[in-house]
Amino acid sequence: MVLMMAGATQACAEPSPAVPSAPTSRLVSPPSPEGARQAAEYRRTAAEREALRQRQLDAAINAGSELEVREALTLRARQLYAARDFAQLDLFYDDYALKSARTPSGLWKSGFWLSGIYMHGATEEAYRANEEVLKRWQRERPQSALVRLLRAHLMVNRAWEFRGTDYAVEVEKRNWRPFFDLLRQAHDYLEAEKNVASTRPEYYSLMIRIMMAQQKSAFAVFDEGREKFPTYYPIYFAMMEYLLPKWHGSLDQVEHFAAESVARTQQAEGRTMYARIYWAAAQGELRENVFTKFKASWPRMREGFEDVIARYPDQWNLQNYASFACDAGDDETLRKLFERVREPSLDGAWRSRTRYVACGRRVGKFKD
Repeated sequence: MVLMMAGATQACAEPSPAVPSAPTSRLVSPPSPEGARQAAEYRRTAAEREALRQRQLDAAINAGSELEVREALTLRARQLYAARDFAQLDLFYDDYALKSARTPSGLWKSGFWLSGIYMHGATEEAYRANEEVLKRWQRERPQSALVRLLRAHLMVNRAWEFRGTDYAVEVEKRNWRPFFDLLRQAHDYLEAEKNVASTRPEYYSLMIRIMMAQQKSAFAVFDEGREKFPTYYPIYFAMMEYLLPKWHGSLDQVEHFAAESVARTQQAEGRTMYARIYWAAAQGELRENVFTKFKASWPRMREGFEDVIARYPDQWNLQNYASFACDAGDDETLRKLFERVREPSLDGAWRSRTRYVACGRRVGKFKD
């Protein structure tokens, strides 16, 4: 309002001679890179911001580090599922599976795509709601292998909600029947849908774990899966778990299985399978030190890891290798690996930042 009145007064008055103003000099600092980025982000529309996020996800999936690729695969799969874009979910999954596309650490992208949209049935209501979405997906996409695997996973996850993760003697008696009923449903469903579902490697790793929990022999399923997908690691990891003493085997059987797996895959994978199998075995409750829990040979693991990092020199592999070298007390190997390790430390490899520093101090990486 003040500006409008001033303008009106000026228009009605006699023009005054212009009085030149004194020259001024004011230095304006250029925006910082972060400030420029924030300003550019502010000016973008919602559609432009979404397009940028998608490009960033694509870049991470195609050229990120191991952990960046895993996170991006999960985010993209969840985005598409939230949008109920079943066609794109199938398209990406089939492309990754049929091309045996791998992450920077050598794992198959199809497995992370699938696990990114696992569904859980913590309650009967949640289970039924998820089941209805998957049934709709299967009606709309009758040739989808992905939706069949997800439906079976949902049944298995619901089964474990009843059983829990306690020792068998601690499970309530009334929970055993729904546990085994749901496992049977998952098994029968996968058998009925085998023509489509078994065209993807995740069928076999899932079926082995179902049969493990059912207390059935899984050797025939493993042999079939190995013949069809000889370099799909999770099939071997599932069979290794099956052979653990707490399930259906012994430490001697795990060791024999690891050695045999190297012999069967050496032409394509070198000696990596021995390291990868014990690497998988060392997760969870057995993570603290694989050399005290198993009959693992460090020289054979070291040979396997050397082949792993020759093929896939990602920091995830290097830092896990170094962590196992620390467990094995192999300071010479640990020292060489620390020359290639880059910050940040990966807690998934070292178990903690504290342990990473402790292992580094042993070989002079860090000073007190």
